[in-house]
Amino acid sequence: MFATEKVGWVIMPRTGRRVTDIYRTTDGGLGWTLWGSLPELVGGRDVPGPTVVVGESALLLVPGGSDHLMFRSDGGQWEKRNFPILPANVTGSVEFLPDLQHGWLLRDNYGDLFQTADGGRTWKLVRSFREFEDPGTSSPAFWSPTDGSMYYDDASGIVFLVTRDAGATWRAVDLPVIQAQQDLHVTAGLALSPELTMFDDADGLLALSVYRSSGPADPALRRLLYVTGTSDGAAHWTPTKLIRLPEPGGVVFLDSKRWMMVSDRRVYFTHDAGGRWQPAEGLDAGLWRGSPGIQVMQSNRNVAFLTFSAGGIEWLDVSTDGGEHWKPVPLPDIREPG
Repeated sequence: MFATEKVGWVIMPRTGRRVTDIYRTTDGGLGWTLWGSLPELVGGRDVPGPTVVVGESALLLVPGGSDHLMFRSDGGQWEKRNFPILPANVTGSVEFLPDLQHGWLLRDNYGDLFQTADGGRTWKLVRSFREFEDPGTSSPAFWSPTDGSMYYDDASGIVFLVTRDAGATWRAVDLPVIQAQQDLHVTAGLALSPELTMFDDADGLLALSVYRSSGPADPALRRLLYVTGTSDGAAHWTPTKLIRLPEPGGVVFLDSKRWMMVSDRRVYFTHDAGGRWQPAEGLDAGLWRGSPGIQVMQSNRNVAFLTFSAGGIEWLDVSTDGGEHWKPVPLPDIREPG
């Protein structure tokens, strides 16, 4: 994970030693150093994957299934910061903003939402409600210390909710009406799955993937996507546009016009909001190496990192021009001695 174009981190659990080694680069991957070791196993086969929030000189880790988070900055010691009490058989999910200060903890089984403004040192209950227990309800997602969204499905479709007070109160926001069956000339029941990307506090895009509401999946629907935009922090939305993708895959938005798409074999980019897709250059080996994932720099959305993993081996490529061209980034030698 990269905090800036130059500063990046690799988190490596060592199951045999029951520690987690952490490597850092400050020159875009040309050189890596062992920044520290956490005397606790984070990630790996034995423990579910962590939540990781990285800065230029500090790191916040949430070990999977734990009751605490771990924080450390340059020159400091590991600091354990406890979550609010999680009763037996109650799970919690954690989200932090890039500032490493503002975060939320959702007690999934109870619907209790807690907030921290000091990096997890203290927590306060901001809302306790039952919506989170309903099937099809999303966890809340925040893009600023006060603003966030969530959604759930009811008989009429997607109910999209927005908060302006860090999760204490929520109100429904109208989304554009979508007639997917009419647009696609099909009779089968269809449903939509939303995913929100906010570029800043005001501007963002909402992607709505199409899938069959019952029966076997239809691969052809993976090449279709509805997109709508906001310029006032998710309060109002533009009419939706139906996007046809060059291949089945996932779309990543850099801004309102420049998007990337990752399929099983290729990376594509567009500069006109999906009107014309072009294959990216510099990925001659293709994507056969493993399931890819893209990280976009929030502070500079021209920069994106593409990661692959297969058989315990990872690769990393970077683009600094919005996904048009890619080049490999060296990763540290993380093999255990002997």
